[in-house]
Amino acid sequence: MDRETVSALLSDFYRNKYVPYEYDFSLMSKHALSRIYERYVSILRLEESPQAPLPLFPRLPEEECNRAYGSIYTPQFIARFFARYLREQMPPLAYKRIQTADPACGSGIFLRTLLELQCDPTQDGVTTELIQTAFGNVLGLDIDENACQATRLSLALLYLVLTHRLPETLDVFSAESIKYYQEHPKLKGTYDAVIANPPFISLDTQTLAMRERVSQFMGEYASGRIDMYLAFLHIGLEMLKPGGYGLFVLPHSFLLGRNASGMRKLISETSWIRCLADLSAIRVFPDSGSYIVLLIFQKKPDTGQKAPPATIIKCQDLVGRALQDAVEGRRIETNFYSIYDIEQDTFGEGEWLVLPPTESRLKSKFERLPVIDDFLHVRQGFVSGADGVFIVPAKQIPPGEEAIFVPYLRDRDMKLYTVPNETSHYFFYPYIGETKVEEDRLRDEFPQTWAYLSSHRRKLEARRSLKRYNRTWWEPMWPRPPKNMMRPKIISPHLVLIPRFSLDREGKYAISHSPLLYPKETGAEDDLLRFFVAVLNSTPCYWHIATHSHVYRGGYVMLEPKTLKKT
Repeated sequence: MDRETVSALLSDFYRNKYVPYEYDFSLMSKHALSRIYERYVSILRLEESPQAPLPLFPRLPEEECNRAYGSIYTPQFIARFFARYLREQMPPLAYKRIQTADPACGSGIFLRTLLELQCDPTQDGVTTELIQTAFGNVLGLDIDENACQATRLSLALLYLVLTHRLPETLDVFSAESIKYYQEHPKLKGTYDAVIANPPFISLDTQTLAMRERVSQFMGEYASGRIDMYLAFLHIGLEMLKPGGYGLFVLPHSFLLGRNASGMRKLISETSWIRCLADLSAIRVFPDSGSYIVLLIFQKKPDTGQKAPPATIIKCQDLVGRALQDAVEGRRIETNFYSIYDIEQDTFGEGEWLVLPPTESRLKSKFERLPVIDDFLHVRQGFVSGADGVFIVPAKQIPPGEEAIFVPYLRDRDMKLYTVPNETSHYFFYPYIGETKVEEDRLRDEFPQTWAYLSSHRRKLEARRSLKRYNRTWWEPMWPRPPKNMMRPKIISPHLVLIPRFSLDREGKYAISHSPLLYPKETGAEDDLLRFFVAVLNSTPCYWHIATHSHVYRGGYVMLEPKTLKKT
């Protein structure tokens, strides 16, 4: 293209015939840049093609929403809180020269915000040499090349504003962080700060190669369904030098989850928790189901100094003011948030349950009481692996074959204290009395049900756990024997906003995934069940359950048997 055409195309970015003003991109904030990255740039992927593109017209990227990248935009107030917290922890000159890494840099908002405070031209001692040193001391990694381009653009624009020229180079690399760290052993123990909002990629979303790499890298420090963020947390801990700070955005499940227990133990043994902000009551990421905490830890220095207290922030609202008060060292309790200190030995326990002083006293009273597990069995309802096949409307039950179907109570139909008189759905339950129905009997005595199951055979055989647990193709994965489910019991929805425990006195209903409770000893069972359904629905008891449970989208609490046992 000729020079005039190129000039006209570039001018269109600044002047538009449809609006009476010019665009001034020098005023674009990192906040706006990050939002643009999140909405548009992060979904552009160049698809590989065996056909070489024409050099004059390179192929355009395709739009793709790839959950395996786990990209979530970080709000600016979190980036600024981390940067200001670091500034308050060290002398000004040391702060301006710290070595910082972000192994999941995204749009670069953490590095950009930190460099803005380090190189603030209104502060004394900020020279061109210091600016060059500060920019040379940052490392950004991201598996997404588009994210790296956004980070380079953001940092380059800041450098241009500060020095009136573009940087010669920036250490921002498109690489898978675990692999990059393993290929660069010199990174271990060299950084003063590692800041990250790591991708929250669950096991189900990870590729097979990613699962294997994460599992091998984590080793003994994670178990079960290992979320990707744990690997980034491990990388950050290893990259820190003694006295260095790790500043991470993590899911609330990190505090309680069994799969994170190894990392919690490692961090408590090698580091001090300096600040933990529980923001799980706030929708920080509106488009995500993740509820978060902000974790700041300091790798224990070699000087043998006394362990400092940990600052805890429990926030219900006004999160900006709460973080501001914490940075300025205030300890306060309001209707919207509370800030207080606790000792480091609190984090030596299996779960990191941190409570305000008033709630801690209530927790201490609970700990002196017996637990539900002393009186009741706590089980889980059936898990079929194919609810769409095994749960059917009542009108679809074949006439004369009702014996192998039981009433199914959906979570949404569960009421407080009592169960409904009838239900619209039934569950295929291969038991008659206490005897399990074998395949020959099912085929001979219940031919219509057998024909129905056979029509869905391909779907039932596709269940992943079928071979692992040696199940036949036509049966539910874990139907639960009648003595454990079809009996008088207390039931509850799996996800709740308020307590909704109810008493199924006749043992009429089957439930799926949700918890169920029944007495360990015979005799006066009805009285015991009525007593405990009242206890479980009480405000103090539900507070205890909620504080020990995972928080999910919309503020829902997931009731798990392991949590109820300890209530």
